[in-house]
Amino acid sequence: MIYVLIILAYSLACNLDLIAYLQHGKSREKMAFSFARRNQFLLLTRLFIFVLPPLLGYLTLSGNANTLIKVAYLSNISAASTMLLTFLFYSKFKFKTSYIGMNTNTIISSLIFAIYLNAPFIGNVVASTLPEYDVVIVQLIPILSAITTIYVVYFFDPKIAEILDSDEFHVEHYHSLIIEKLFGRIISILPWIFVYLVHVSK
Repeated sequence: MIYVLIILAYSLACNLDLIAYLQHGKSREKMAFSFARRNQFLLLTRLFIFVLPPLLGYLTLSGNANTLIKVAYLSNISAASTMLLTFLFYSKFKFKTSYIGMNTNTIISSLIFAIYLNAPFIGNVVASTLPEYDVVIVQLIPILSAITTIYVVYFFDPKIAEILDSDEFHVEHYHSLIIEKLFGRIISILPWIFVYLVHVSK
């Protein structure tokens, strides 16, 4: 049951974070209202993320790193797949891949989003493998979250604002930036698959 709660809470958090931005850029009408709605969705995101630490902490105390890895692996797959469906729904299946610019900035942004909202899993898995330092490692999780949040607030959000304020606003351009979040979640699956294959399914 605890595994289902973790997977569900994480998937909801990731999808609400994505929806917060998708609904904000749906149109340029009522932008102030959309901004308020975005903050409401982001608050819900944080509420579900706050559910994770005690649940993951319980698994960490059990000392079974394989269980944590399996839960992290399944949670990221669930989040990525449902986020893809959410994105396609909001873009009405009309998103143009030509708007995706795979440059250095996109790659860096996607890598940061791979860590963003994933810090609880990373910290607890490491803590479970190093039980003598588990308390210290768990206390470092908020620092990792804060570093990725700095990127979102000071770099990603200003780029969002620049697109929304542009005289030549195109929702496809907006989606091309939002899709970095989706790329990040897909990228985050890869290391968990590797760790899962090495430590769990051997």
